[in-house]
Amino acid sequence: MPPTDLPREVISIILSDADKRTLTNCSRVSREWLVLATKCLYHEVEIRGNAQLASFLEILSTTKFLPLHVKKLVFKPLGDAMIEIDAYTLATILDQLPLVQSLAFPGASIAQVTNRTQIAALKSRAPRRIKYLSLDCITFNPMAYQWIKIPHGEGHYQHEYGMLLEVHRILLLFSSIERLHLETRDYLWVVDRFSDLEVLNDCPRLNTRVNSMVLNADACVMDMMRKSAVSQTLTTLQCMPYEESTVRALQGFLGACPELMNLRFVQYSPEGPDTNDLPTPSFNLSHNRRLQSIYFEARLIPSPNPVHFATLYLTSWLRTLETVKSKTFREITLDLQMPLPPPNIPYVGNFGDKVIIQKHQENDFQTGWSVLDTALDRFPSLRVVRITASAYAGTIFARKGKHVDLWEGVSESIVSLMPRMNRRNLLKFETVIL
Repeated sequence: MPPTDLPREVISIILSDADKRTLTNCSRVSREWLVLATKCLYHEVEIRGNAQLASFLEILSTTKFLPLHVKKLVFKPLGDAMIEIDAYTLATILDQLPLVQSLAFPGASIAQVTNRTQIAALKSRAPRRIKYLSLDCITFNPMAYQWIKIPHGEGHYQHEYGMLLEVHRILLLFSSIERLHLETRDYLWVVDRFSDLEVLNDCPRLNTRVNSMVLNADACVMDMMRKSAVSQTLTTLQCMPYEESTVRALQGFLGACPELMNLRFVQYSPEGPDTNDLPTPSFNLSHNRRLQSIYFEARLIPSPNPVHFATLYLTSWLRTLETVKSKTFREITLDLQMPLPPPNIPYVGNFGDKVIIQKHQENDFQTGWSVLDTALDRFPSLRVVRITASAYAGTIFARKGKHVDLWEGVSESIVSLMPRMNRRNLLKFETVIL
């Protein structure tokens, strides 16, 4: 068969990976090969930078084959060059690609929609279902997001903070999301409560239904989620607030999630007990009656004393566990993470010295493994108590350059301090190399 020409912009988009480098200069391919490879090639389209985004939009408006094949879109920066996308542009792309089920915006900058016609079109647009949406480490140009005065009634103005409004507009594009990842790189929000933003009262409440969510955002975003269908359908949540206002907002959000079954507390912010010596937050989970699993994470410090782990992590975990009322609670994971070594100090201490709380220390710390043992024994439905030792590769060497078994002598001590869990054969010790 004679070859057919492909637009060079298409080739640069779909064949830009390192393992396809030998094909990036091809502009003519066999029609037979094209028919066989089209489905695979166009299943996922990765767009890097604003120039490729502009080319993609142009191609999309002039071709008929992309809507038949594209199911996943990824929008990324190109080196140091940011990629900017707004809700209206995204809606336009989705309208032309009906098969798309996965969207990812790692590191993308979310731009404002300021055109009144476009804003009206977004409000009247019918939402669609999608399997995966990742707004991972999204950013905002602070110069473009000033406090804006918007006419409201005769002679009156109300203020809105544009960043939250744009996130709201993007989420409104979807009626159902199986997995949502919402994480901001820069903590730029200045409004603590969603209810303070009167301008959003003019927008429809989010009717987006989400099954599983990773949420690393500020209080106003959590409140926006709480006052929506998200909280009513959520079954899996991974999060950890980084300051007081987000702790309060997350507590409100958790209280509005009656279907929640899997909860993972994962610290995203560099600020935490390992840096500020403040205890990790505790939460009231009494409203989460269907809870099945909880994951707790502790970032240990180089100090060999277990007081840091006991008072800043374990105490808060026990307070949280005291509130669990679920009759289906089956699994708990404690992830104990060894620290990275400080500069010029290759050794970060012994794992056991950081986490073993002996019986005689429990009175001083008012907590310990035996206290946890008693707390967990009240759950007859419990099936697994998983305790994980996590360490960065290259940081756990003994003498002569050999790797250390982090659990050597440690698991035995914990077993002796948790006789109830041991008798029920629930304890499971694991090692993870980060």
